[in-house]
Amino acid sequence: MFTRLLVPLDGSAIAEKALPHARALGRILEIPITLLTVIETADDFSKKGSAALDTLIEGGVGKSEQYLEKISQTFSGAAIKYRVEKGRAEEAIIVNAAGDNGTLIAMATHGRSGLDRWLLGSITEKVVRDANNPVLAVRVTADTSSEGEAAMGSILVPLDGSTLAESVLPYVIELAKAFDAKVTLLRSYHLKEMIFSFEKYHPDLDQVRGALKWEAMSYLNEKVAELKSRGLVEICSSVSEGDAAQTIIEMGKATANTLIVMSPHSGSVLKRWVLGSVTEKVLRYSNSSVLTIRT
Repeated sequence: MFTRLLVPLDGSAIAEKALPHARALGRILEIPITLLTVIETADDFSKKGSAALDTLIEGGVGKSEQYLEKISQTFSGAAIKYRVEKGRAEEAIIVNAAGDNGTLIAMATHGRSGLDRWLLGSITEKVVRDANNPVLAVRVTADTSSEGEAAMGSILVPLDGSTLAESVLPYVIELAKAFDAKVTLLRSYHLKEMIFSFEKYHPDLDQVRGALKWEAMSYLNEKVAELKSRGLVEICSSVSEGDAAQTIIEMGKATANTLIVMSPHSGSVLKRWVLGSVTEKVLRYSNSSVLTIRT
């Protein structure tokens, strides 16, 4: 499953709130951890090779190394390395992880109110969008602590019947066993979307609703049985009618310490990151931490 954990830190209190998840994952999964800080450098100044700028950057490197050394002392039960790199943060993070598909990137993120809420361009969102590695976006709220280890009481897995969505299940099994977490498989269907697919034919809505619900329940029952055969004990399913993203977000709120695990592939490759996709909405507006796994 995961072979290494990469934790980007920028010295801020927000970034450090990913540390409880990193400590728990590193200790329980027994995987090495790399703490990474990136000293951002402007391309134009870097090319000029200003001596003053070089001195400033090297001073930042030294301070960052001291900072990461201090942070590394808060971990136990896991091998810790740290490194400081120069360049654009999102690019350095993606490149650092790219050499090993088993590297899990764990980053803190927080929503914003009003028009500023999760505008495209945040480093976390860029990493989620562009990295081929799994990314854990740890949701930060006012009550989120940077101390100790994070609990993982339940795992919510949205499924749409596709093999891409199901590709996260092997990871879910390992995480649920390691953290003794309850798993809920979710299938959501939207009646309005189905109606629009009919042109001149006007179906009986109750009949369509019943058929969709039956299909969703049958599918999830099959998946529940499959996962039980692979060793999971606490697992259930839920079928919901309505907007998929909103359903996922609300179900995540219902139980404390819920981790949402989903594939960022929704639909075709060309459409998977169009604004408004289910995965992107969940990443932007959910109060739960979200693990995206691209396979």
